[in-house]
Amino acid sequence: MKMIFVMIGIALVVLFGYLVYSGLFAKIRFEEKDFGGETLIYEEYIGDYSKVAPVMDEVYRQLRDDEQIDAEVGFGIYFDKPGEVPKEQLRSEVGCVLPAEYNEQADALAEKYKVKEFPVQRCIVAEMPYRNKMSILLGVFKTYPKLEKLLQEKGYPANPVMERYDVANRRIQYIMPIEG
Repeated sequence: MKMIFVMIGIALVVLFGYLVYSGLFAKIRFEEKDFGGETLIYEEYIGDYSKVAPVMDEVYRQLRDDEQIDAEVGFGIYFDKPGEVPKEQLRSEVGCVLPAEYNEQADALAEKYKVKEFPVQRCIVAEMPYRNKMSILLGVFKTYPKLEKLLQEKGYPANPVMERYDVANRRIQYIMPIEG
């Protein structure tokens, strides 16, 4: 019996350590700044936001395998608020940020993929460490309630939020334009 309690205790310590490593105690601070100027390669997705990862991965694979473009920054732009819109009707655009060195190929890529610019604009930006998939889930639960509170305090419009998954720099950015 004692061994069972020890095993449960070890499992709980390991789970807690994993959550801490994933960003459980990461501070979420919002900053108002100019952000953008990026070219986005994406697919439109309608459905549960928790199921967008395979679509994003497919865009990444197509760019890597067909175009020899290593787009290490993924993104999702989420247009609807879960809970207010049924899961099967949630709208998003998911894909990859085109690395700047390939911007001259954007017009040619637009013949095969959906391409658009995320223009430089005034945004609210927050960051969280990106260490694993749990970081994404923790980020959703930590960031969006604070963002909602900030919107109410400042009177900003509730625009779509871009989540930017920067693998190389190990961070998730939450970007919401505040103009218009």
